[in-house]
Amino acid sequence: MIYFSQRDPQWENSYFTCSNGKTVPFSQVGCGETVTAMVLSTYIDSAYTPDEVKKKYFSNPNYCSGTGVVALNNALADNGLSVEKSPSLNVLKNSLSGGEVAIVGIKFWNGETYTTHHTLAIGVDNKGNIIFNDPWFGPNTTLKNVDYEIMGSEIVKKPKI
Repeated sequence: MIYFSQRDPQWENSYFTCSNGKTVPFSQVGCGETVTAMVLSTYIDSAYTPDEVKKKYFSNPNYCSGTGVVALNNALADNGLSVEKSPSLNVLKNSLSGGEVAIVGIKFWNGETYTTHHTLAIGVDNKGNIIFNDPWFGPNTTLKNVDYEIMGSEIVKKPKI
């Protein structure tokens, strides 16, 4: 699985411009775009970087506070990928153990407030912890030092070859 960080110097300081003229740096709100780029660059075309995904799918000023799930799913569908909502943690873990990946929305305390965040679940370790390629916290992490709650997850269906 290709990994990208939303804090990569190549795009961390690119900006979203909101409809009210406010600008927000990619490093603060680019988790959805980065997760989308990881999936698209792995399954579709390695040319999909977070910056390319932002330009192609998320340049609308409505995305200045983060990526909505519908927009993220539309970007995947535009490239022939689909997602299936995971009804439970057990279904999610079974799918990950079977080699699938899932886009996961989490909520965590950032020291000041609760924040919502997109991350990519890529597996399960031998203790039953979900392994993430997280655009903020890094690759192959269980987020064990983060107090988080899964808000929802969608299993990415690989393209049929």
